[in-house]
Amino acid sequence: MLNRLILILCLMLSFQVEGQNLISEGDFSNNTFSFSTDLHHIPSCSSGPGTYCITDVGWHPGEATPSDYMMKVDGNLSSTANDILWSKTLYHVDSGNYDLSFQCFPRSASHHIEVDVLIDGIVVGRFLQTTGGWKSFTTNYQVQNPKSSLNIALKQVHFGHYTDWDLDNLCFSKKGSVVLDTIPTIIRPQESPAVISVFPNPMLEDITLEVDSTFFPYIFVLHDLSGELVYIQEGIREKEYHINLSHLPRATFIARIVSEEKIVWKGKLIRY
Repeated sequence: MLNRLILILCLMLSFQVEGQNLISEGDFSNNTFSFSTDLHHIPSCSSGPGTYCITDVGWHPGEATPSDYMMKVDGNLSSTANDILWSKTLYHVDSGNYDLSFQCFPRSASHHIEVDVLIDGIVVGRFLQTTGGWKSFTTNYQVQNPKSSLNIALKQVHFGHYTDWDLDNLCFSKKGSVVLDTIPTIIRPQESPAVISVFPNPMLEDITLEVDSTFFPYIFVLHDLSGELVYIQEGIREKEYHINLSHLPRATFIARIVSEEKIVWKGKLIRY
């Protein structure tokens, strides 16, 4: 029992180092926002080229959403001197490998979404989507030395009447390769055997764990992006194990599978 408690505590400590989202309000929670944009804010959410609002319905009322609120974007018709759709400056960023991610849902399959992702004014990736449904974008960025400030921006690069979309779940977090020295038993993710899978991902309410019997019994652990433990199931001895997570909010989580006090699988799990 004591060893199990120590293991869970170590998992929580390491997660706070690795996975904390540095973009506050990246899920546009509680209808609040603290970012910059060249778009014109329309509080009533009436549409018009070059405008946005923060809303709980977006372009798709009734559709499942990654979080309670999102940024509803009505794209620019043509390029101007300022095409920044969303921008935020982060402060006191440590060195290390980071993942930058967000989710997008075009207004319809006819809408062409093309956005450059910039960090400190340099393009680090391009998001392109011409099909419907929520899609995720992730790119990696290396912070060589600690930075007093770092700016992240999304810039529209394709223009016209069919450039409308919903934006949600912006996240900038340190990658999981950074592990505290106080957890010497942890296996790095790239060393884990390819005999474990967690699906579907993104998921709506239910997930399935497929785990080889060599890891029996194992523990499934789930944290939110603040580091809080939100779910744990111990003593699993099934190759195919089903879990209902409908009680959790629509958000991004960090999932781990632990066997013999070692992390044998780790990844992001999205509930939309």
